[in-house]
Amino acid sequence: MSTDILVNVEGVSKKFCRSLKRSMFFAAQDVACGIFRVPLVTDRLRKSEFWAIDNVSFEVKRGECLGMIGSNGAGKSTLLKLLNGVIPPDKGRITIRGKVGALIELGAGFHPMLTGRENIYVNGAILGLSKKELDRKFDEIVAFAELDEFIDMPVKFYSSGMHLRLGFAIAAHLRPDILLIDEVLAVGDNSFRAKCTRQIGRSLAGGTAVIFVSHNMNEIVRVCDKVIWIERGRIVQDGDASNAVGAYLLANDREETLRSETAKPELIEGARLRNVEICDVEGNVRSCFRTGESLIVHFDYEKDPEIKELTFSFAMSLGDEKNYVSCHSPWTGFVLRSHNNFGRVTLTIPQLLLNTGLYLLNVGIWNERFKHAYDWRWGFRHIEIRNENDSFTGRFFLPHSWSESAHGNGPGIRPGPDHTLPR
Repeated sequence: MSTDILVNVEGVSKKFCRSLKRSMFFAAQDVACGIFRVPLVTDRLRKSEFWAIDNVSFEVKRGECLGMIGSNGAGKSTLLKLLNGVIPPDKGRITIRGKVGALIELGAGFHPMLTGRENIYVNGAILGLSKKELDRKFDEIVAFAELDEFIDMPVKFYSSGMHLRLGFAIAAHLRPDILLIDEVLAVGDNSFRAKCTRQIGRSLAGGTAVIFVSHNMNEIVRVCDKVIWIERGRIVQDGDASNAVGAYLLANDREETLRSETAKPELIEGARLRNVEICDVEGNVRSCFRTGESLIVHFDYEKDPEIKELTFSFAMSLGDEKNYVSCHSPWTGFVLRSHNNFGRVTLTIPQLLLNTGLYLLNVGIWNERFKHAYDWRWGFRHIEIRNENDSFTGRFFLPHSWSESAHGNGPGIRPGPDHTLPR
C-alpha cells in the first residue's frame, strides 16, 4: 500500500441484531466460541441480524478530504466507528496509518468529572503527545474553543455547543494524521462552523486526511475532494464530490409535494402542477448553471375550467427553510386569466446572481389573491450554481458600479470613468 494512503478499507462488513435478547444470546455464544477456540462464522446472518455495513471499500490519501453522504440510518456513523476502532468489522480489513482524531459523538472521549483542561491533556496523551507538546498547544486549543472562562469547569456542566467547540478544537489542533468528523458540527452556530471549515482546510494543507460526514450538501461540495454515497450499508456511488452529491440529490428529488412543516400553505382543490422544467435560454433541461446565466422555468398546469385566475411562485433555498430567492407572479402584475384546462406559464430570470451552491427549488400554483395554494412543492428538485471566480464571497451578487469622486481628502482628485460589473 502506498505511504500516501492513510486509510484503506477493503470489503468491510458489519452486522447488528434487531432483537436485544437475541443480541445478548449471540454475544454469549461468540464469547463461548472464543473460550473454546471454536471458529466464529461471521460471513452469514443469524436470525434478526442485518448488515449495517455491507462490503464497503475505499481509500483516503494524505491531504485528501472524503465526504460521506446518505439518508439517516444508511450506515455512515457505523462506518466512522469502525474506522476509529470503536467496533470491529465482521468481514474485510481496515488499514490505518498514523494517529486518528475523531469527533463522532458529542462528549465522546471526555471524562465528565474532569475539567476541560484535564480532558485536553488526557486526549493528547491518548494520541501520544508529550506534556511539553500539549503545553505548547494548550492556549491555541482554548482560544479556538472560546472557553477561556470555563476551561477549569467539569465538562459534565458543558452545553452541547461547548462540548462541540472543545471536541473539535482538540481533534483538529493535536495534528492527527486522520481526522474523522460526524454530523456533530450541525450543533454549532454559523460563525463557529465557518471557523471549523477554515481549520479543516488548514489541516488538509498540512497533510491530514479528513473523513467528513454531513447532511449539508453545500459544506460537502465546498470541503471534500471526493464523496461516497451510502444507502443501507452499501456504496451507491463514489467519485467527484459535485457529481456524487448531484446524483444523491437527483435521487431524492420528488415529483410529489414535500411540504415544509413550518411554512405549509393551506391547500385547496381545483388546480395542480403537471410538470415543471428547468431550462437554459436554448431550451435545454439542466441542473447546473454558472453564476450570471439565465434560468427558464416552465410551469405546466391543469385546472378546473371554472377557475378563471391563477398565480405562480418560484423560490430557491439552501435546505434551511429560508428562501434566498422568491419570484411571485403577482409582484410583476402577472395573473393567468384563461378558460383552458391545460397550459404552460414560463418564468424567465435573466441573470442568476448567486454564488456557488446547491439550491432546492420550491414551486407553487395559487389562487388569484395569492392567499391559498392549489399545489405547493417544497424541495421538489435542485440545481447547482457554480462560480469560477473564487475571490467573490457572500451569497448574492448585487449589480453595482464604482466611480472616483472629486470630494476626497487629497488635492487634485479628478473623476474617473464609471466601472460597472460586467454582465
